[in-house]
Amino acid sequence: MLTDLQSKIYLHNTYCNRKEQFKPLQAGEVKIYVCGPTVYDFIHIGNARPMITFDVFRHFLEFVGYKVTYMQNFTDIDDKLIKRSQKENCEMLDIAERFINEYEHDSKSLNVEDADIQPRATQTIPQIIDMVGKLIDKGYAYVGKEGVYFKVRSLKSYGCLSGHNLDDLVGGQRTLIHDSQSDKQDDFDFAVWKFQKPGEPAWEAPFGAGRPGWHIECSAMIHKHLGEQIDIHCGGQDLIFPHHENEVAQSMAYTGKLLANYWLHNAYINVDNVKMSKSLGNFWTIRDLSKKFDYRVIRYFMLSAHYRSPINFSVAILQSAEKALQRIDENMANYRFLLSKQNLAEKTESDVLAELEQLDWSFESELNFKDCAYDDTVLDKAIKQSQCVYMNALADDLNTALAMSEIFNLIYATNCYLEQVKQVNYDLLALALATLNLFVKLLGINKASAADSEIKPEVMDLLEQRQAARANKNYALADELRDKLKELGYSIKDTAQGPQLIKLGE
Repeated sequence: MLTDLQSKIYLHNTYCNRKEQFKPLQAGEVKIYVCGPTVYDFIHIGNARPMITFDVFRHFLEFVGYKVTYMQNFTDIDDKLIKRSQKENCEMLDIAERFINEYEHDSKSLNVEDADIQPRATQTIPQIIDMVGKLIDKGYAYVGKEGVYFKVRSLKSYGCLSGHNLDDLVGGQRTLIHDSQSDKQDDFDFAVWKFQKPGEPAWEAPFGAGRPGWHIECSAMIHKHLGEQIDIHCGGQDLIFPHHENEVAQSMAYTGKLLANYWLHNAYINVDNVKMSKSLGNFWTIRDLSKKFDYRVIRYFMLSAHYRSPINFSVAILQSAEKALQRIDENMANYRFLLSKQNLAEKTESDVLAELEQLDWSFESELNFKDCAYDDTVLDKAIKQSQCVYMNALADDLNTALAMSEIFNLIYATNCYLEQVKQVNYDLLALALATLNLFVKLLGINKASAADSEIKPEVMDLLEQRQAARANKNYALADELRDKLKELGYSIKDTAQGPQLIKLGE
């Protein structure tokens, strides 16, 4: 267990708008809730960013030794779902079921692990009704003509998450007001229960048949499955206000406690430097994008920038991400090939973990990867430095961009080592490969299996034939085989340790 690394985890908490050291409510355990999709259509690239970002965060917390309970919901009752079901003349829950299945296909393809708990709003109706009733009893909610509304001004702390001041909103920012209805006591009040309208689904409740408001769904699902307080609440930046602000308010009124100690929000995605919008025709679903690019490429792209930084999407950027992944795959496959020629087994994640447990996490980055004369000592230091920088990057508010750059630093160092030394320390090479395996696994950009990462069999066969031709001094055949490899997209660098395959264009 990397307890020393646990103490180095700092998160930018939206609630206080600063970076804070992470301290769980209960030692050794972490409860996380991530706002999931409204399942009325295929997920788009904006939906995918929090899915991927907080999946990495979850796995990092587990890697350093925390027991994580990870929950992500499905909103399966909503105006958009009702509208689509009416348009298609079918049951709302059938629409939801269809797109939950489509979500699961995309999620698995993006290498996002299933949440430990995946509740649906419609499965939480009794808890929602109980919560609404108690808010009414406590004077925080009231019954209007069209529904039950939360009385925003009854809670003095309203605005504590988003930083919005109600008086300032009145002064000209009324576009931020959510769900305005004529029978509200105050324009800022929001619906926690909407009375049934003709053709809409409804559930019986003491205050009138109807359906839940969006905000109350998340609070009730959290209280049902995770308790009154959780460690971390995650979602997109667009959810801070009003959705998460309203979650904070109604939960505080219901329990007297802050719903989550840490609030993490990923930034927006632009498309060709313009905000994504269906009306602008620059709207991309993950399913449509997967017809042009592998899902791994999409995941790589999402992690190539810090999660709190806006990220720009374009086909050209996805093409660059595709090439970067190819470079990682092919270099790692080449190291695996060199080890196999020595009949050496690869090192495992446990071997790397043993190395990490001995690391000094205050280690300073001293090695300039591009200005070294490489030997065993330098490569050993490069591996340790990469391990330290990579783990510190993820601990420092999940800096996946910096962590990803360390993958390429270690590849560069390993290649320089193989080019410069006369006698390879294969145990050290195995450690470098195992470290890279761990790096890509934690980011979730690894392939499904080691076999998938291998260079294609026909390439390896030609390489073996060329090796045999050179050994027999049949240089004409060796050159012919080199040309065939070039046609397949590879050049060869002959070293004292054996041939190194290099993808052309890198």
